Parts: sequence; structure tokens; C-alpha cells
Amino acid sequence: MKAKIFSLFIVGIALFSSCTAQSGRYQNVSVDQLKEKLSDDIIVLDVRTPGEVAQGVIGDPKIIDFNGGEFLEAAKKLPKDKPIYVYCAVGGRSSSAAGMLAKEGFSNIYNVEGGIQAWQKKGFPLSKK
Repeated sequence: MKAKIFSLFIVGIALFSSCTAQSGRYQNVSVDQLKEKLSDDIIVLDVRTPGEVAQGVIGDPKIIDFNGGEFLEAAKKLPKDKPIYVYCAVGGRSSSAAGMLAKEGFSNIYNVEGGIQAWQKKGFPLSKK
């Protein structure tokens, strides 16, 4: 009897986890993949602080500071019908931001792994905002 209850418990957890993961999906991409897409009709979203942004940006991004306190409200105003490539310094904040956007119903969300540091390591150019 204990084995059956335990098995049902495990199945329940698996089903719950599966449903939860489905509602907040985004895809990780490399800086090379972002570079290939820059000429396409996409949104590049920089979620770094103003001080970080002042050091240079990738392309011509929308800028919404993830730590600024109003990230989600500002991000909800982005078009939901375009792919959004999110980056930060190394990938932590952008991953969190991508997950939040996916949970809000954005369907084409891409987290740029390694962030702007990976971009610079490849020798790709930065722009000034």
C-alpha cells in the first residue's frame, strides 16, 4: 500500500512539474545565433542596469532594467507577436526575465546565454545608447 501511495505521489509531482514547465517556456540561444538574427525583425531586450548599458549595447535594444522595480509592467508593453532576444551581463537576469515573459504569454522568447560578456569574448561589436 505504501509503495502505491508513493508511486502516485511521484507521478503527481511529475505531472505538476510538466504543466508548470509548459507555462513558462523560453529557449536558450548562443551569441552567434543572436548575431545571425540581428538583421531580422526581432526585439533585442537588454535587462541590465543603466550603468552597464552606458558601457555599450548589442544592436539597438529595448532597455528595461530587470532590477529597476518595474520590469514586468514595462515588459508587458512589448509586442507579443515578435521574437524577443533577452540578454544581460552573463545570463542570470536574462534567464529570469525570459521566464517571466514566457509566463506572461510571450511565445517567442530567447535567452542569450553568456550575455554581453560572451558577445564581447567573440569580438562582436557593441553600440552606444
